[in-house]
Amino acid sequence: MEPIVETSQLKKAYDGRVVLDVEHLVVDPGEILVFLGPSGAGKSVLLRLLNLLEPPTSGEIMFKGEDVSSVSGSHGLEVRRRMVMLFQDPLLFKMSVEKNVAFGLGVRRLPQQEIKRRVDEALELLGLTGLNAKDVATLSGGEAQRVAFARALVVEPEIIYLDEPFSDLDFLIRRRLQSEVRDIFKEKGLTSVFVTHDHEEAARMGDRIMVLNEGKIVQAGTPKQVFQKPESEFVARFVGMENIYGGTVVSSEGGLVEVTVDGEIIEVVTDSCAGEAVTVGLRLRT
Repeated sequence: MEPIVETSQLKKAYDGRVVLDVEHLVVDPGEILVFLGPSGAGKSVLLRLLNLLEPPTSGEIMFKGEDVSSVSGSHGLEVRRRMVMLFQDPLLFKMSVEKNVAFGLGVRRLPQQEIKRRVDEALELLGLTGLNAKDVATLSGGEAQRVAFARALVVEPEIIYLDEPFSDLDFLIRRRLQSEVRDIFKEKGLTSVFVTHDHEEAARMGDRIMVLNEGKIVQAGTPKQVFQKPESEFVARFVGMENIYGGTVVSSEGGLVEVTVDGEIIEVVTDSCAGEAVTVGLRLRT
């Protein structure tokens, strides 16, 4: 199956300083791909390049088989309209909920009957039925972000980019909306790329996670692979393994090994062999 997005040798530099250097990236149809990393890792820069908000310094961006690295003009607008970007701030227009959700359809000059049908469906899907005429200035933070999601979904994009859209919400509202949005995306088979610095959010939302640090992808895999088998100390610490020790495997049988660490024996599930030097990361739970 052809990827929705694929990049090669992608770089971005500002004033000669390279802030992003990604050799290869693929976004598969229907997946939720999460970019995870600390502030300044290059997550949002990468998202802006993929969404064609700014061009790469070098490299190639393919969107459904077409090179869009330097697309511009009317064709560039046409391509960008097949994508949607959501931000931390909902960025709503000063008008009613219904008019906000309908805005993109009006720009696309769809018939009024079709606009009403799609808007009503989007409002119901996001739990906003009955708020059609409400001024967005009177909405709570959670309601405003729901309107932003409805406005994104109503145009039926081929891919949705999300830059920390839940980070300003209260904990319980954030959890609820994360779950609802993931269910909606999966039900509709929507392809999305999600940026976060919160490893718990990445684990809940992502089918696949790419961990970025200093502009590079340092590990990619399923949440289970990233969280249970980090490939570097940086990744281990970033995903919550605060206790990291060096040790030596003293015995190995059936995937269960014994590791000696400062004279103590720790049992670990891995395929390492006796005599091999290993690093053990422990995530403590309370």
